[in-house]
Amino acid sequence: MAKKNQPYSEIIDLQKELKEYKNLCEGKNSKFKYYLDWKEHITKKLVKLGDNDKNENFLHYLINQKRYRGKTDSIIMPVMVFCFSLYLNKSDLVGDVISFLILILITIFFMIIYSDECHKNYCFYCDTIEILEEIMYGKKSRTPDPLTETL
Repeated sequence: MAKKNQPYSEIIDLQKELKEYKNLCEGKNSKFKYYLDWKEHITKKLVKLGDNDKNENFLHYLINQKRYRGKTDSIIMPVMVFCFSLYLNKSDLVGDVISFLILILITIFFMIIYSDECHKNYCFYCDTIEILEEIMYGKKSRTPDPLTETL
């Protein structure tokens, strides 16, 4: 079910499409075999937006979602380090070596999982923006990607 505040949810359910995108990227059971199949599906949905104003508004929404997804990944790391340092300050390292090692391994595991999840979300929005810009401008994305572009 689409979020209530998600614009144009009657045309495209981004949560559902994100889930399908992740399944495709992970090689899980997906209704799409290849990226181009998924792209064609999204293109058909986005063409239904119609006029330029709707396209521009939805494009801006997608860009903001992409920015948010890129930002959450950078926030979680300092929070994890902070929690980790709290544990170190309250524990006796000599007596808690095993629990300390387990905590380190669990923290690393969850950081990897979370980082991968954020990256897939970010890539979904990048790809969807690129598709919408191809529809609007008839060419590849004009939106700079801060993760790959240098000054």
